[in-house]
This record gives sequence, structure tokens and C-alpha cells, in this order.
Amino acid sequence: MRTLRELSALLAAGRPLTAVWTDVLAGRSAAAAAGPGGEATGSVDRMLRAAARSARWGHDPTEALRDTRWSTPEPSAGPRTRRPAGSDRPITAALVAGWAGLADCIDIARATGAPLAGLLDRFAAAQADARDADAARAVALAGPAVTVRILRWLPAAGLGLGVLMGADPVRVLVTTPAGWVLTAVAGGLMLLGHGWVRRLLAAATDL
Repeated sequence: MRTLRELSALLAAGRPLTAVWTDVLAGRSAAAAAGPGGEATGSVDRMLRAAARSARWGHDPTEALRDTRWSTPEPSAGPRTRRPAGSDRPITAALVAGWAGLADCIDIARATGAPLAGLLDRFAAAQADARDADAARAVALAGPAVTVRILRWLPAAGLGLGVLMGADPVRVLVTTPAGWVLTAVAGGLMLLGHGWVRRLLAAATDL
């Protein structure tokens, strides 16, 4: 979003589209001394360099903006840290969508004659609204996810409580036909409920 705002400000100030990529890169390089920007920042710089190179050689920068190679985070050159599998996918998807949207804004401005700076401002605002909606959805889903994890341990807690009360639920479940039936039914219901809740959470996440 910050990059979109910077591009919009430069275009509104009269800078040509062929030069704004280099201008934004120069500003980002000056700010890089404040600290590392992470993989997402590296991907932004790669995309800006690709667009600047295309513009410098007289090519359409929207082709570079739609090239997903430049939106993929590069492996870090520093010490390797273990990260969850797929943890980069949301970042990569957001970058690809953002650059494709920027390319669409450029095409719309060319086709209609609308000021590109204004289109970028509205696009940046839409991106900010989408990010706020994602954050609100993550907060809303945090409670159900924790509840599911707690409920997963309730059967074990019930067995432990039965042992503490002097009963022998484990023997009944393991050595008697009625216990086998109850164990099978309970296990099936737990698996069914777990799969159902996971599908609900996944559907809510994709909204």
C-alpha cells in the first residue's frame, strides 16, 4: 500500500510513468538503513526493478507487474530459520494480487484517460479495506479455533476424572463389548466433528 501511495504521489506531482519506478526505488534504498524489510520488502524491490528495467528499454511495465516471478519472496541469505510450511503463501498471494491490480489500473488509465494517480489512490484504499477485513476475520476466528483445541482434550479429561472418582472407565472401554461400541462411536463422532469444524473454519477463512 505504501508503494502505491508513493507511486500515486509521484504521478500527481507530474513525474512520468517511465520514471516513477526508479524514484520509488531510490526512496526505498534511502530508507533501507533503518533496518531489514524482510522478504516482502525484497519482493517489492525486485518488482520495482523489473518494472523500471522494462520502462527503461521501452517495454510495457504492466508485463513485468503481471510476471509472478518477481512477486515470489527470495530465500533469505542470512541464518536459516524454521518456518511453518506454506507460511509464505498469503504474502505471495497478496503481492501477486497487488501488482496485478496496479497493472490493471495502468491499463484502465490508458484506455479511458482517467488520471492514474486517482486510480492508484482508490486502489490503495481498497487494499487497505481488504487487509482490515482479513485482520477482523482472523480475530473473529481465533475464539472458535481455541475452543476446538480445548474440546479435543475433553474426552481424555473425562477419563482422568472418572479414574480420580474411583471408577475404572479405561477397563470398561477396553475390555467389554459395550465399551468397544462406545469407543468406536465416540471416536467416529470426534473425527466427524473435527472434520466439520475444520471445514467451517476453512469456509469462513475464504470468505
